[in-house]
Parts: sequence; C-alpha cells; structure tokens
Amino acid sequence: MLFAERGYRGTSTLDLAEAAGVAEATLFRHFGTKARLFEQAVIVPLHRTVAGVANRRSGQPRGVATEVAAFGLFDELLEVLFEDAGLLTAALAALTFEGESAEFGGLAQAFTPLLEYLQEVVSQRGRERGFAIDPAIASRLLVAIPLGFALGDRLLFAPGERPAREELASALARFTAWGVAGHPPEGPTPR
Repeated sequence: MLFAERGYRGTSTLDLAEAAGVAEATLFRHFGTKARLFEQAVIVPLHRTVAGVANRRSGQPRGVATEVAAFGLFDELLEVLFEDAGLLTAALAALTFEGESAEFGGLAQAFTPLLEYLQEVVSQRGRERGFAIDPAIASRLLVAIPLGFALGDRLLFAPGERPAREELASALARFTAWGVAGHPPEGPTPR
C-alpha cells in the first residue's frame, strides 16, 4: 500500500493511479480528492475491521473464564491487526506526520468501538474481583500490546522468529488473567 510506504504527503495521486492501473482523472472522478481516497482506502476499512472485532466479541457469552475470553479476543485481534498492518502503518503515519486535521479526523476514533466494549468488560470483571482498576487505561493496554506486535514485529522478533499468532494470543491471555506468573494461584480459580 503506497500510503503505508510513503505516507500521505509522499504519495501522489499520479502514483496511486499508476499503482491501480487507471488514469489519474479516473481517481478524481471517483473520489474527488486525495483525502477522500485516503479515507476510503485506509480509514473506512480500519473502522470496519475494528468494529467487526468489537461486534463479534460483544456477541460472545458472558461468564466465560477470563483466560478463555482473553484468548478469543487476542487471537482475533492479532489476526486482523497482522492482516491490516499496512492500514495501521498508513494510519499511524498520517496521524504522526499530518496531525489531527479534518482529513484524518476519523482515524483517532477507529478503535473507539473496541475500546468501549473492553471498558465495559474490564469494569464488570474488576467489580466482580474487587479490583481498583481504571477501565479506560486497562482497555487501552489490552489493545496496545497486540497493536505493538502488529506494528513492531520486525523490531521485536528476528526474521522468522515471531511466534505463531496462537502462541502470542495464549501468552497475552495468560498475562491478562494471571499477571506475570501466567498461571492461577493455588486454590480456587477466579472467573
């Protein structure tokens, strides 16, 4: 994806037209502006992907053990984030180098549906366990770690050494449920 490789400013409409195999005029006729093309190529798919994860997760049965629920979340989230790493890179580059502008206003809200769902879950689980936890911060931590894997896997793992998605999801689920120990304490298992 050219936007991911070159950033928003570094990608011309002529470059985009050539990559798509169409005339530049065709792009303008269809999208009107480069900003609208960016919106349709990056912002809309990112919103759709994240909202899809939130919708599927919210449809899961309640009362499932934390580790099981966390594995489902992380496995799905890692899958879509690894698949959409180009979109994420383009979005991050736009926010970093272009700043918050009307053209990119939707980017900052791309993760809102998932964060709202996670805040609700964290708040409920925290109350059940008697934890004093900030759901807004905790929900962002739950997203930031898999997001970091998707965006920085080449920095974090040598070529060919990144663990399988399921292994990462399992480690994140254990960490979420049990902390650094990665397993339940002796005694009854909390939900």
